[in-house]
Amino acid sequence: MPGRKIFITGGTGKISRMLLSRLSACGYDMTVLTRKSSLGELPPNVRIARGDILDPQSFSQALSGRDSVLHMAAVTHTNSTERYFNVNSIGTRNMLASAEEQGIKRFIHVSTRAISPDGGGYSRSKIEAERYVIESGLDWVILRPSEVYGTGGNEGIELLLAKFDKMPFVPVIGTGRYSIAPLHISDLLDAIIKVLDMNNLKNKIYTLAGPEDFSYNALVDRIMEIKHVRKFKVTIPAFSVKIISRISSLLFGDRFLASDQVPRLISKKSADISLAEIDLAFKPKSVGEVLESK
Repeated sequence: MPGRKIFITGGTGKISRMLLSRLSACGYDMTVLTRKSSLGELPPNVRIARGDILDPQSFSQALSGRDSVLHMAAVTHTNSTERYFNVNSIGTRNMLASAEEQGIKRFIHVSTRAISPDGGGYSRSKIEAERYVIESGLDWVILRPSEVYGTGGNEGIELLLAKFDKMPFVPVIGTGRYSIAPLHISDLLDAIIKVLDMNNLKNKIYTLAGPEDFSYNALVDRIMEIKHVRKFKVTIPAFSVKIISRISSLLFGDRFLASDQVPRLISKKSADISLAEIDLAFKPKSVGEVLESK
């Protein structure tokens, strides 16, 4: 079936695993690029291509016969700016070049709404990756998700929601006035599938955020309102977190904090989902709808 044979990078994370199941149920024929020797049980219609996006020869032939690329692979937490740019920027450039060589016309790039040059190494590497996508000769779509929750992860919004009831207080980094627009995983998956289904979409950038653009303080207040609890907020100065992250990187590498997490968190971000609402019929659920349905 035309348009249903896709090549997926970054197909082994929590979000990707959930997406593979949805795409399999929709009848997509998927090839997933991975460096891992084993991925365990996979949904039907998924085949594995072993390779590395930094080594185009390792995956170029696996692109043959595919209709499109869904590029989700990225390093999101590291204390090495060079690694951000190697994987996120150069890896994207490699994937674009190989897709063009194999005659693939469509490239869907999952980026981030934290695309500010003030957002640290990760954000800057994604800006460069987007530039490679836009300057390519392919029909491209860029998706910029906000803070995703509902995957069962253990960081960011996921951690806040999972541990909220047990927290003696709620830590707030800096002023707490930075933007948080929580996006439930089901809404992100719906949007990705809609883009894959709509072959006529090209050269578009979609911000995918929740319907509420909170400050962090306001999000905490909303969660307390929904859960009918009151908790103290304890402010942690942003510079203190930066110092802690540097010490952590020296002692533990990338296992706990990445040095750019604070600038990424407090950087300016768009929550304008109007284009996605028009083109994708994007109607994300509010935090209240999700939490009150449990």
